[in-house]
Amino acid sequence: MDVFPDGLVIMKVAVFSDVHANELAFRQMIEHATNHAQCDRFLFLGDLLGYGPLPVETLTLFQSILPVTDYVLGNHDELFHRLSQLPVSDITSLMAVFPGLSRRSLETLGRNLQEIKSHDGVFGWYFNELKNGIGQKSKLFDYDLFSVGISHGMWAVRDFYIWPSGREEVINTYHIEPLLALDRSPIISFVGHTHIPWVVQINKSWEDRVDVAINYD
Repeated sequence: MDVFPDGLVIMKVAVFSDVHANELAFRQMIEHATNHAQCDRFLFLGDLLGYGPLPVETLTLFQSILPVTDYVLGNHDELFHRLSQLPVSDITSLMAVFPGLSRRSLETLGRNLQEIKSHDGVFGWYFNELKNGIGQKSKLFDYDLFSVGISHGMWAVRDFYIWPSGREEVINTYHIEPLLALDRSPIISFVGHTHIPWVVQINKSWEDRVDVAINYD
């Protein structure tokens, strides 16, 4: 946090998304944000778990930064919530419930779920968060000069992607218009889900967007 002579305080925030149980990359990101960029807080846009190999380690690491992290849940978090509620665990039955997922995906998710359940410390916390937060698709934070919105997908629909080439009417209806209805100006909206880093500036609709270059230095 930087404090200027006129009293202005600048807080550095690291925004990240879609960890998918990749604890190794997750740890590197946290170390870089904390030690190199000297960030004060984190914003997480959802999908802690998924198809990665280290679910317990990922949840344990996320718990360590919770005091300085605001977050929403993603579609994979929602999927884990649904899996945990089902009375069946065999792959054939699960494929009937989730016809859009492959056998390999369900096998990986099932293994991750069983591993989490074998660790009470992370199991209790994660599924309590899922139960309490699964319905909250987006969150808004008001600061002095602007507001910040975080969502996994579009503001109103968690599963909807925002692609650079996305359909204007869909993005306007389920993301831009709900944000404008909040009557905040300006709003910085952080969205996960696509695994693609890109920035646009928007006035009133998706069609008037302007791409903004990302400086990684």
